[in-house]
Amino acid sequence: MRPIVSILKSGKVKLLKDYTVSMGLVYFKLKKGFISDGASIPRVFAFFGDAFDGNTLNGALIHDALYATKGEVKINNILSKLPRKNTDAIFYDIMKHDGTPLWQRCIYYIGVRLGGWLPFNYGRKKDHREVISIKVIC
Repeated sequence: MRPIVSILKSGKVKLLKDYTVSMGLVYFKLKKGFISDGASIPRVFAFFGDAFDGNTLNGALIHDALYATKGEVKINNILSKLPRKNTDAIFYDIMKHDGTPLWQRCIYYIGVRLGGWLPFNYGRKKDHREVISIKVIC
């Protein structure tokens, strides 16, 4: 299932409905109104994929949400703080689950590990309640 979005003039997308991404027994729920730029790819590397490519979209949406909250998220209704390394690993794992080729996953993962520190540490923080929650079925 694809998210229902509106494309903004900025080129970003806005969720028009809550959107859930499931990965095995883990469910990531994004809240309606969340805005994402998809997989942030510098133009010089655009040949590696589109910002809203089908194989990377779910991972990019979840990754953007986790970065927007600086890793702060409720997991099974318990407030948690995920380190940036873990949010980047989640991005990789969701892309793998969604069938993104290994070479593309590796490039995107290396990209977020190299360039993600700035937005994660210095970007504007959003309230996790407005963005994302995670449920793990045990």
